[in-house]
Amino acid sequence: MLNFTAGAAGLMSALRTAVVKRIITAHRFIELAKLDALAAEISRAAEMIYLEDVRKKLSIFDKAVAGIGQFVPRLVASRPANESPAVILFTSGSEGEPKGVALSHANLLVNVKQVCQHVAFFPSDVLFSPLPTFHCFGLVGGVLCPCYWALRLCFILRLCGHMRSCGASRKQLPRSCFQRTHSCRSTHVPQNKAT
Repeated sequence: MLNFTAGAAGLMSALRTAVVKRIITAHRFIELAKLDALAAEISRAAEMIYLEDVRKKLSIFDKAVAGIGQFVPRLVASRPANESPAVILFTSGSEGEPKGVALSHANLLVNVKQVCQHVAFFPSDVLFSPLPTFHCFGLVGGVLCPCYWALRLCFILRLCGHMRSCGASRKQLPRSCFQRTHSCRSTHVPQNKAT
């Protein structure tokens, strides 16, 4: 998991440390976050795989397997060893080179179960995640828990894109964020109450 806010030097260090050969991202993410220059620079060190391009190359067989997989997930699921690395999270590198911590599949599942012991999730819930996915809490609480419970999710990046597109100022951020969050059905904020 790469921290795109770490800058080119921090990302290049993370790529070397983790011996990363491929980066999976999306053109839309690069566009919304305005990371074109950064993507161009790190593409010299690792192959960039864009989800939009992968989608275009999906065969009928791939789609059939995905269709079957939603009803019988055990047929298509990979079965990694519990202790094998699932993700490497990196620090921002604010105190030197970014440091990576490898978390196993077992680590992540234990963390998800710990969150679920303290938060009651319901199938109708929509989770608003303001934390970045390259942060431990953003990954576990903001991505893995909703996936575990099959919850709808609203990410802050969509809000950032919305903020840029409507030209909202820093002072308008809370109101615009709450309105955008409401449009994802994760909360109800009356128009005259948002400030």
